[in-house]
Amino acid sequence: LELGLDKSADIPPARPGAAAAWLAALWTAQRGEDVLSFNDHAIDALPGRLAWRQLKTGRRINIPVLDPLAGAIRLARATRAASPIQTDILFIDTDIDQTYIQATKTGKLYYRRFNAHWRAARALAGLKVPSLIGRGLDPYGDPVLPLNFSDARDTAVTRLFEAQTGKEGALAEIASWHGSSVKTLLDLLENYLVLNPRFADRAGDALSDHAKAVGYKI
Repeated sequence: LELGLDKSADIPPARPGAAAAWLAALWTAQRGEDVLSFNDHAIDALPGRLAWRQLKTGRRINIPVLDPLAGAIRLARATRAASPIQTDILFIDTDIDQTYIQATKTGKLYYRRFNAHWRAARALAGLKVPSLIGRGLDPYGDPVLPLNFSDARDTAVTRLFEAQTGKEGALAEIASWHGSSVKTLLDLLENYLVLNPRFADRAGDALSDHAKAVGYKI
């Protein structure tokens, strides 16, 4: 990915609306269309919580607003307040003072400008961290894939699973947050869950404790 950018220049700050949307995706585990559709009612209807209906599935989601998500909401609202746009949608494109999420005449939603801003930000960040744009190899020698906005959802699901590993009812808790049935979540985990050595460490600790408890000799 070669854009003719000055590799010695500092990376300029990301567009605040796009940056806040990335943080929101990381801390809600939701699709881009849902994140970019968050509005004031979803944020303010229940104190300290985010409540809305998923656009694709129609499922009702009601999750706590953790500190990083609260920060993203404050950033987005400050960005919107500084713009002449009048909207209850949270994330706006300050280049043209419009919401990132747009609707066609038939009602179909799209967010092409957001995707363009995301790719531009990724290219700039890739000057400092080449792996973000798919350069280099991972620890196993496989090519690194470029970072996509949808990877925020993958990361969020992995964090949720990692936080709940070994706890009774963990899948139901993650499904409630993610907005899927437990059965669907198992399928989603096949695609979204990023296995890492911490899972192996937990499994090893559990096996070690079990071996001591039952008295394994060999």
